[in-house]
Formats: sequence, structure tokens, C-alpha cells
Amino acid sequence: DDPSDRSTRKTRLFFVNRFYAPDLSATSQILTDVAEALSKRAFDVFVFTSRMSYDATQEYNKTETLKGVQVRRVWSTRLGREHAVLRSIDYLTFYLSISLALMYSVSRGDIIIAKTDPPILSIPLSVVARLKNAKLVNWLQDVFPEVALALGIGKPEGILMKSLKTLRTQSLKHADMNVTIGTQMLETVRGFPSVSKVRVCKIQNFADEEAITRQTEHSLN
Repeated sequence: DDPSDRSTRKTRLFFVNRFYAPDLSATSQILTDVAEALSKRAFDVFVFTSRMSYDATQEYNKTETLKGVQVRRVWSTRLGREHAVLRSIDYLTFYLSISLALMYSVSRGDIIIAKTDPPILSIPLSVVARLKNAKLVNWLQDVFPEVALALGIGKPEGILMKSLKTLRTQSLKHADMNVTIGTQMLETVRGFPSVSKVRVCKIQNFADEEAITRQTEHSLN
């Protein structure tokens, strides 16, 4: 199906994350569970992601449908995670490619759900959502750039980090909802200036308990 087709009456959900099934990274597995479950309900589910695997050993198909989920994979550089500058270039090319792809695909009233891989994905997608009159939900797995500062990356009073904080907070302010995964994160995001508390909620990450049980039983036999 062409995501630009407006004839459908179903609610259309556009998930955005750098990795998706069959990739086995953590954010990919969590997103895959949610996307597949929603595709079984009254939703058209699209996932916009990258073509590379987390370990950079393989490249996935540009487009495919997996268990009812329509997957679109965009181009980005693959310079690696060893150096901050090279990693930043990978992020920037992904931001650009994913924004252009969504500008072409998203229509008024669609819902964009942005995860946090790569970091501050909410900033470019906030712009896309406003230009396309779509709704934006930020599904926060971490709080950036605060997590980087806590790891000793960057300077709290530096122009770059202060600018990123400002742009990040504005993107959360204009979102229709911001989903956090824990109580401390919930309180942190609700404490950001100008972010409405009613637009921040908590939904903990989860696992398919039946799948874990089956795998455990299989490994014991």
C-alpha cells in the first residue's frame, strides 16, 4: 500500500526508529511487538527506519510488509559509532532522509510516533508534524541531552548542549503526547519549562511473557 493514499478510513500510525525487525536491538524488539499488535487492530501501521542492522553487518530491504506492518527503510551514512563526529554525521543523514520520506508520506490527521534512536528525533519530526498537520507522540526511551551530560559528554553550559535542550523542550511542548517509561523520567519531563503535564504520561516497556516462557522451555529440553 502507498502511505500517501488518503482514501483509507483507518487511523494511520507512523512509527520512527533507527532499527526494526528482523534487527535484534532492544528498541527494535520493543517497537516490533507494539507495531505488530496494533496492525491486528483497526490501524494502518507503518514503520520508517534505516536500512542497516545494529551491528552494521547487513542491509535490509528498502520496503517490505512484515506481519501486517508496512516497513519503509531510508538511506543514511554508515560511518560507525567509534567517533562522535562520524556518529553525528550518521544521525544527521538519518534525520534528513526520514524527514523527507515522512513529508512525502504523512497526511493531515496521521499520527507520528517518534522513538529516541537516534537521540532528539523529536526535533525534526516536530517540524514535519506541524507542516503536515499530523499528530506527534514522542515515545521516550531516554532523555537527551541530559543522559549525555550525565556520562560526561559535552559541557552543561556549552552553546551546543544549551541549544539542544531548548530545541528538544520545544519539540516536546508542541507534541500531542510524550510517553515516558518510568516514574523518574515522567517527573523529569513534566519539570521541563513550558511542557504541559497533561501531555506527559508513563507507559512502561514490556516483554511478551508467553514468548519468553516458550524460549525458556525450549532451552531446557
